[in-house]
Amino acid sequence: MRRLCMFLGLLAVSAVLITGCVPPYDPAALAEAKQLKEVSLALLEKAVEPFTAHEPAVTALRARLDTALENNTAKKGNVELTDAWRELLDRESGNLGAILVFWETDGTLGAHYIKSASLLVEKSFDEIIRQEEARK
Repeated sequence: MRRLCMFLGLLAVSAVLITGCVPPYDPAALAEAKQLKEVSLALLEKAVEPFTAHEPAVTALRARLDTALENNTAKKGNVELTDAWRELLDRESGNLGAILVFWETDGTLGAHYIKSASLLVEKSFDEIIRQEEARK
């Protein structure tokens, strides 16, 4: 009986420690991820046009994306999700951060490139959204 009580006690403590390591569900973070996905993909569609025509929108998007990353970084136990945001925003990875740099540097992007790049960005956002939804 004593062993059973010790086991149940350890189990309870373990459950508290494990759930304490995962940030709670945040509906605002989920909504923001979904909205950023929509805005990002809509803006990428315009990359066939000169970057300068859309520079203010890109600057605003980058600021929102950076804020999303900062908010995730600030949450303890949020390593996997923070890594997903970092990968999305990395300016050298070939993902959204790099695509925006290419657009800025080249002035315009080709339609075929935009299509394939958008699929990558969409997949990355879907993973972020999946991780946020898993906390419900």
